[in-house]
Amino acid sequence: MLGWWRNILKPDAAPSGLSAATCTRCKIQDAVLQAYREAEMRQELARAVEAAIAGDWTAAHEIVQRHEDDPTACWLHAVLHKIEPDPDNARYWYRKAGQFYESYADPQAELKAIRAVLTY
Repeated sequence: MLGWWRNILKPDAAPSGLSAATCTRCKIQDAVLQAYREAEMRQELARAVEAAIAGDWTAAHEIVQRHEDDPTACWLHAVLHKIEPDPDNARYWYRKAGQFYESYADPQAELKAIRAVLTY
């Protein structure tokens, strides 16, 4: 869906006499590229949620492991370990996500809450 952006976002050299750090066009390109990457990650995490809801724990886990610096990915990672069950590992990921293990008794309801966050 977002693949067409790849052609637009190819890095260009800064105009003569300007560094990439001070070039307004470069800053705009960087901002657009960051937004594209975030949207792409959100789509990937939404696929992980759908895999988890469908019971494909392994596929969901493989996706979230690629995004361990993102709080929503950490939250999803925590729920996967709650489902496993591996409460100690789940609690670690809840802490990284800024969430609480006890907030949801039902992992399926929690997965739906994560899906809502990703598709706002």
